[in-house]
Amino acid sequence: MPRTFIITGCSTGFGAELVRVVLANGDVAVATSRDSAALDFSRDGATARNFLKLDLDVNCKESVDRAFAKALAVFGTVDVVGEHCCQFAVIKVLTSISQQRWFWAAWGV
Repeated sequence: MPRTFIITGCSTGFGAELVRVVLANGDVAVATSRDSAALDFSRDGATARNFLKLDLDVNCKESVDRAFAKALAVFGTVDVVGEHCCQFAVIKVLTSISQQRWFWAAWGV
């Protein structure tokens, strides 16, 4: 059964690469960025069944809440968090999402 990943900072670098790995492994990617309109992973196998892109400002708790709520509404679960940008996502995950897997890519957190 595919796992659902929510990944921060997907416009470039580590976040974008993690989305590609998640899709290549047959899992579901919820890719977030301050401007999700710029995210395009169609060449990496993204479809409506395995991919969702969302705006997320990691400095705004309400934005984090909206992103998690949308991911849960669309896919029913968040199994893994690929987070390397902020505290709010970490706080949200630890206080509201009780899942079994976590992925931490903490750079200076």
